[in-house]
Amino acid sequence: MTANKHHFVCIIAAALAVVSSARATPQLEAKYNVLMIVVDDLNDWVATHGGHAQSLTPNLDRLARRGMKFMNAHCTAPICNPSRSSFNTGKYPFNIGIYDNEIKDKKLFSERPSISRHFLNNNYYTVGSGKIRHVFAFTQENWDVNYKSKISGAPSAKEDIALGLKRFKWGPCDQPDEEFGDHLNVDFINSQYANIPEGKPFFFACGIYRPHTPLYVPRRFFDQYPLEDVQLPVVEPHPMDGLSIPAKAFAWNFYDWLDPTPTYERSDFNIIVDKHQQWDTVTQAYLACVAWTDYQVGRLLDQLDASPYTDNTIIVLFSDHGWHLGEKQSFRKATLWEESTRVPFIVSVPGFVTAGAETKEPASLIDLFPTLIDLCGLPSIDDLDGTSMRPVLENPLSTVDRPAITTMGRGNHAVRSRDYRYIQYYEGSEEFYDHTQDPKEWTNLINNPEYSEIIAQHRKFVPADK
Repeated sequence: MTANKHHFVCIIAAALAVVSSARATPQLEAKYNVLMIVVDDLNDWVATHGGHAQSLTPNLDRLARRGMKFMNAHCTAPICNPSRSSFNTGKYPFNIGIYDNEIKDKKLFSERPSISRHFLNNNYYTVGSGKIRHVFAFTQENWDVNYKSKISGAPSAKEDIALGLKRFKWGPCDQPDEEFGDHLNVDFINSQYANIPEGKPFFFACGIYRPHTPLYVPRRFFDQYPLEDVQLPVVEPHPMDGLSIPAKAFAWNFYDWLDPTPTYERSDFNIIVDKHQQWDTVTQAYLACVAWTDYQVGRLLDQLDASPYTDNTIIVLFSDHGWHLGEKQSFRKATLWEESTRVPFIVSVPGFVTAGAETKEPASLIDLFPTLIDLCGLPSIDDLDGTSMRPVLENPLSTVDRPAITTMGRGNHAVRSRDYRYIQYYEGSEEFYDHTQDPKEWTNLINNPEYSEIIAQHRKFVPADK
């Protein structure tokens, strides 16, 4: 057994505490404010996360320099509604029964405390703008003030390349920033510092829609990436060889993961890459949208830093899930592989978190709610599924004893530990990847006897929701 494998098995077998720490504990402020920034469909193409060598994200980088980066953070579901219902309520998708975008979340948010409602109930001034829940829904009792901007943020007149794809369009726009929903969402949050009631802490949540499709942003962001210079993702020549029907359906068919006969010919990858040779333009468009998102994050940071609240405001930034740009023959989310589940996750806590720190321990968006409760000293909620990440924020060298769990549809789960990914599909097929040797998950080791013990340990974390 390798040292890495032995390390993981020992951690599980010993049932260690969530984290261990051997240094003095930093002190929390008496009452922190919170600025929560939720980005849609942002993968690891952030400069500090290393997903794409050409990614230009100076504002995300400066946020990372003032806080901690969770380099191995993952969503609880790789599509919008289950992910957002989960992190907003602190419950796994398989515990709330929300597995896809078609299941309504209204009943859930009326019955369970959400992050914003818990802060509201504890005397915080709560403001929401943009996409925090799915489809920009706001329940009034969860906020003091909320603002719903344009859903897609795309101006009515634009240049695009469509290729007949229903969900996938892209292209530069020549309209002013003020015609984009993201810009209006940020404007609204920035305007609220003047409205904070005296003596009240605040909880501000801003949703940024790009790089969600359609990939429309102002032309100047496309101009940052001349098409002839765009670097395509490095991909495996035959990524589907030996993989199961559900794996192929996730990669090629988006929501129709029960399709018993998924075909490459109907996939976005075939249409974009083989039929129309547009891989470079899609990559350019995604990079441009990431740059636009970075610009909007910079506007939020600038306004906070110009206010009197910068020294006692927690900033947390994350994405609801990742996105494929051709890896595993996929141009979408909704898979259980690294590109789809891994998310940027940055937490800044003034006077508490070591600036520029990072951890490679597994982290999950399920832990967001209990972490904010802990950092802000709010009353606990007993039945949250996650645990506070405060010990890791205190000591970046701390270890974590449980992996991140991601669910895509009933009975399909990924288990991501520090060094490995295990996947189990509803019909019993499995995948296993060793990230110490294979960070792009090209080689499925599920039948390799050298990994049998560590695979068995990962299987124990698969939820029983079939």
